[in-house]
Order: sequence, then C-alpha cells, then structure tokens
Amino acid sequence: MNAAKSPGLAAADAEEQLEACVAKFDPRDQQRIRAVRKMVRKRFPTANELVYDNYNFFVIGYSPTQRPSDAIVSIAARANGVGCASSRAPRCQIRTRSYQTRFRRG
Repeated sequence: MNAAKSPGLAAADAEEQLEACVAKFDPRDQQRIRAVRKMVRKRFPTANELVYDNYNFFVIGYSPTQRPSDAIVSIAARANGVGCASSRAPRCQIRTRSYQTRFRRG
C-alpha cells in the first residue's frame, strides 16, 4: 500500500483499517479478498492502492495516480460475493459487462 503518498496516514494504520474492513466479511470472502489483493499487488507493485467502503461495496482500486477514476483494476466485495473489475487489463478478467469494463465474480 502506498501510504507514504497519503498525508497523515502511516502504512501500518492504513493496513489495519483495510483489515478491519475485510474482517466484516464471512471467512470465505475474506480469503478471496486477500488472495486477489495479493495477486494484484504482485502484478502491479507500484500502483497506488485506493480503498473505500461505501453503501453497497467495499472496493480496493489500483491506480497509477491518486484518482479512483484512473484505476486499472478494482476488487469489489459485498455481502453476496467478491469480484474483480478492470478497464485496462483484460487478461485478468473473463466476461464482459460493458464495452469499457470487464468483470469476474468469484
């Protein structure tokens, strides 16, 4: 996680907050979130990891900038499953949901 680029948030604090969000899911989905996160971090080691928890989804986006709209890959989790979406990395995805985004749900 590139916490150094986020003013006022240490890497350990950011990781702790992310883990608290992941812990809200059932054990099977926690395992999926962690596995996909590990895979994406390995594939995009220098990407900024942008995390947000909104009404419907917990999302981890991977972007070359601090802007979520620039995300290359996103992991989206909600109560009924975990998915991985991409607009620029088609090898990561299997079926198309729209012309610009590919989505794979596990």
